Amino acid sequence: MLARTGRPPLDNPRDYRITVRVDKSEREILNNVCEMTGKGKNDAIRTALLRYYDYLKKAGK
Repeated sequence: MLARTGRPPLDNPRDYRITVRVDKSEREILNNVCEMTGKGKNDAIRTALLRYYDYLKKAGK
């Protein structure tokens, strides 16, 4: 039997895709955040989402 090639399966695969429409100023903000943090757009959005979720939990919502 041949060994499998390619990437190993992930422990937490990202199976879901979400599309968001933004205006020009929101796009510029996202681009600036990415430049300032060195993160990609996906990582910047994930980080913002997790921080907002933590904020809401602490606020008791």
